[in-house]
Amino acid sequence: MRHIPQTHWQSQSILDAFRSLAISSSHHTSLVFTRPASHAAQAAVNSKKNGPGKHLGAKKAGGQKVNPSQIIFKQRGSLWFPGENCGMGRDHTIYSKVQGYVRYYKDPGVHPKRQYIGVVFEPTMRLPFPAHLPRRRRLGLEAVEMKTAPPRLTENGPIYTSEEDSSQLTEVSVPPSTPRVPGPASASKTTFMIASQKEGCEPHRVQLRQGYMYRESNWEIGRTAERLKVPGVVYNRTDRWKAWRIREEKKVQNLARKQASMRRKNKKK
Repeated sequence: MRHIPQTHWQSQSILDAFRSLAISSSHHTSLVFTRPASHAAQAAVNSKKNGPGKHLGAKKAGGQKVNPSQIIFKQRGSLWFPGENCGMGRDHTIYSKVQGYVRYYKDPGVHPKRQYIGVVFEPTMRLPFPAHLPRRRRLGLEAVEMKTAPPRLTENGPIYTSEEDSSQLTEVSVPPSTPRVPGPASASKTTFMIASQKEGCEPHRVQLRQGYMYRESNWEIGRTAERLKVPGVVYNRTDRWKAWRIREEKKVQNLARKQASMRRKNKKK
């Protein structure tokens, strides 16, 4: 009988064990191996090589007219800075704040190297403005020269009115003893009529007071309705509980209105 080495015997037993394992596991589900994809899906390497353009640069040239919130220059970084009547967005886009004309300029008084974009109100204006000048603002208004009509001569003196109000004003009523020309010494004596009155109403006068101001007292303003004979509710001083009754009636009405709305809501449910 030949002697078998121990290592060979151990290897034969291991192979037999694997064979028995394969035979016993033949009726079970077989293992399935999958090969992963070698090309990454939906990654940055699969995107377009040339993306859409960013359309940076100047959108309005110097001297062009712009409206409020209109883009003037698009950039990445602050190559240009907002100047007069301009602002900068969070993506460094420069836009106009007012209606006007675009100006590209430098202001050595503010910064020696920075470039600015501003907007002026008139085509003839240039930037930067001198440092001592006040800031120019439009405020939504236009400067219009007021036209004053020539004075009308009456028995009591001249009347100085504007052309728009000349048709509504009536004649001046000045006592004969009052001076015609108002001055510092006689400022509290001259009176003028400021509005046209209804038929049968008392004449209404405004007194020239200190500081050359035509104004009326508070008690005169409070009696405007009485002077113009406007009908109103007569107040009865003896009825001290009238205001209380009106307030209680309003509370009852509001409570009834709330109850009616709650009933309507309950019916819908």
